[in-house]
Amino acid sequence: AAEPDFTDLQFAALSGLWLMPPEYGGGKADGVRIDKEAAPPAMRADIDRWSGAYPAAVSHVASLYREQRMTT
Repeated sequence: AAEPDFTDLQFAALSGLWLMPPEYGGGKADGVRIDKEAAPPAMRADIDRWSGAYPAAVSHVASLYREQRMTT
């Protein structure tokens, strides 16, 4: 796989606000995270709809946070 570029990272940054993968915020955003289960129903429905329609994009965002996120 190719190294992520600016477009990949920007896409992950913007999508991370909505998808909140476990690594989102690198431990520094825990106080403001909205877990999907605690999100308003309309937001949960949008997340589910987006995840169902674009599973490859959601998986790509999750892998970028998992593999590229700095932990310090």
